[in-house]
Amino acid sequence: MAALTGQDTRLSLETHFICLLRELIHRHADFDVPVFDKELDHPALENAVEKIHDLYNENLSLESLANDADMSVYALLRLFKKRIRVSPYLLQAGLRIKHAKTCLKTGASFAESAAECGFTDQSHMTRQFRRWIGITPGDYVKSLSAL
Repeated sequence: MAALTGQDTRLSLETHFICLLRELIHRHADFDVPVFDKELDHPALENAVEKIHDLYNENLSLESLANDADMSVYALLRLFKKRIRVSPYLLQAGLRIKHAKTCLKTGASFAESAAECGFTDQSHMTRQFRRWIGITPGDYVKSLSAL
């Protein structure tokens, strides 16, 4: 739904698009693209993961990650899902939530936390927070004070 309202990040939109395209090809094509185990140790993949960790709050694109890794976006996504077990978007979203929790623990406002962690706005952070943690940021802060 966030993709339809334009509130998803570029990395999210591109990841969903490429995954959809891959699924369509996989279902309707007569071939499978093999992934060889030796590809899983690709050092550029580690660089892409490190970049996402370092720039979790930036609006990264699959294209920039793939260019840095010197591979196609399809190859990057395939290796990412095989080795890391999640898409680049999910890794970035998880990191954003992790850092948002840290910001909220230190007493930052919801708006400050959202901006600091790369969410488009406070409501975007709230939706993601609820999706990942199961409660709103406000409920999370209340639970901290109950401890």
